[in-house]
Amino acid sequence: MTVPTVTTATTATTVATLTARAKVEILCAILAIALFGVGVYSWLGEHDARLKADQSAKVAQVTIDKDANLRKAEAEADVERDKQTAATVAKIQTAAAAQKTPAQIVKWIPLQLHAPAPVQMRIPTATPADPVPDAIVDVPQVDLAPIRDIIAKCQAQAAELGGCTKDAASLKLQMTQAGEQLSKMTAERDEYKKAAGRTKWQRAEHVLEIVGGVAAGAGVGYAAGRAHK
Repeated sequence: MTVPTVTTATTATTVATLTARAKVEILCAILAIALFGVGVYSWLGEHDARLKADQSAKVAQVTIDKDANLRKAEAEADVERDKQTAATVAKIQTAAAAQKTPAQIVKWIPLQLHAPAPVQMRIPTATPADPVPDAIVDVPQVDLAPIRDIIAKCQAQAAELGGCTKDAASLKLQMTQAGEQLSKMTAERDEYKKAAGRTKWQRAEHVLEIVGGVAAGAGVGYAAGRAHK
């Protein structure tokens, strides 16, 4: 009667051990599937982020190139315009500075008015009583309106010049701000490229890290199963 009793106990122990082992193996399988799912989800998220970064970088690059080309064209136009203006101003100043004597000046001034009829300017002969006589100017009546318009035009241009000077200062500030914005966009583009710039080997390494995590999980499960044997 003793032998059957021992056999029954051994069988019960074996069944209990198998049941515990089966539970551990199921748990390990669930853990491995969960880790694999997390790895796949992480890879997909990285893939989507990389595509989004690539698209954002392309859009940013187009804007940056467009702004850079526009600023370059404007800068080149400014340089050429400043060069022409400087040459014109230098020519005017040189011509005016060449008129040194009173006789030269009274001859030069009427030519600058471009009036319909010649304006006559002359200097009387100096005398002991009047060693520096005043110049005499004869302005034809037909020249009065044109000379008035010339004076008004000069005054208007002087006022416009003042406004243009202020506009230029404002534009310079705007260009500075635009440059700062462009620099910010360039930095953001570089960050996008950095985020999306993984090489194939780096991406393979990342996948191996995920697989390693899954293997580690399976190893933990297997060790737990062995401990229950």
